Amino acid sequence: MKQYLTALAARIDALSLRERAMVFAAAAAAILFVVWSIMLGPLFDRQKTLRMQLDQARNNIGGIDAEITAKVQGFAADPDAANRERLARIKATSTRSATNCARWSKGWWPRNGWHRCLKPFLRRTGSCRWCRCGPCR
Repeated sequence: MKQYLTALAARIDALSLRERAMVFAAAAAAILFVVWSIMLGPLFDRQKTLRMQLDQARNNIGGIDAEITAKVQGFAADPDAANRERLARIKATSTRSATNCARWSKGWWPRNGWHRCLKPFLRRTGSCRWCRCGPCR
């Protein structure tokens, strides 16, 4: 082995400076190729795979965030809002009608004297369904 290395050293010493630079560049390129294919290539491939998985996870998180936002907005909307608004309008109309009726009928008959006005009607129908009071029977 020592003889082989001595012969190799003698051959390299016999080369000119330009040839020595070309041999060094070729040896460095060979070493870089081996290091790249054995060590760095698989590492870069693994990094690429992990980046793709990370991007996919970020996309999934974005989709889940959108779903959560939609559900929160769905819970924020009151499903009975339309019914509540309708009920408020009906109550307001009822209150207005009662107030107008009380103003309109004021002074026509005494309080609780409406039974006398309705007695003929009540005799025909049989009874008062609204109050079931004594004078109506």
